[in-house]
Order: sequence, then C-alpha cells, then structure tokens
Amino acid sequence: MHTTSPTVLLIEDSINMGMVLCELLGEYGFQAKRLNCVEEFYSHMYQLSPDLVVMDMLLYGLDACSVAHCYKQKEDFKHVPLIMMSAHPEGRKRCLLAGADDYIPKPFSIEDLIPILHRHLHTIP
Repeated sequence: MHTTSPTVLLIEDSINMGMVLCELLGEYGFQAKRLNCVEEFYSHMYQLSPDLVVMDMLLYGLDACSVAHCYKQKEDFKHVPLIMMSAHPEGRKRCLLAGADDYIPKPFSIEDLIPILHRHLHTIP
C-alpha cells in the first residue's frame, strides 16, 4: 500500500494525449512523468523508479511489444506493472503476449484507466 502518490511513467508519442493523460492522472493523485519515445525508457526507469508504466503499443512506427517483452525480462523491472494501450484491432492479444500485465483499448476515458492502475498498484482510490 502506497503512503505517497504512486509514480506512473507514461510512454505516449502523441504529445496532446500524453499531456492530457498526465494532467488527469495528477488530478487522481498520481505523479505522472511522460516520455514521447522509448530511446530514454531504461534510463528513466532507473532515475524515476516508477510504480507502474503505461505504454502505447505503437510509438513512431515502433512496435512497443518488443520493448515490453525485453522490459519484462529484466530482473530490475519485471515486478513493475506494465499497462499497454492501443487502438489496434489485435492490440490486446499482442500486448498481453509481449508480457504486459494489462491492456486498455483506445479510445478510453480516464474513469476506465484509473481502476486498472489501482488494481495493479494494490491501492484503493
């Protein structure tokens, strides 16, 4: 159970969506940090030690499922829940097979996302 605001690392290449999500997550008591690409993903994982990662499946043409698979293989990170999101019709299947702990289809409302985050953080809103 967290005594401070949980930190969420958001990897989303849509600047507008990323900014809105970070702002909304803040309103729900989360500390949200956004990356718009995966190049700095691992260094931010070490710097921020996030409680949870939310990642878009497609980032500037990159299939983030391969990143997710590597992420979940790393001993330092495999305990950190990974929630993936996408509008891709095969998104759920591909993300979960890659090792994501959960998946949310786009478009979604913040009211759909918040319970998923709390469930993986074992917190009660």
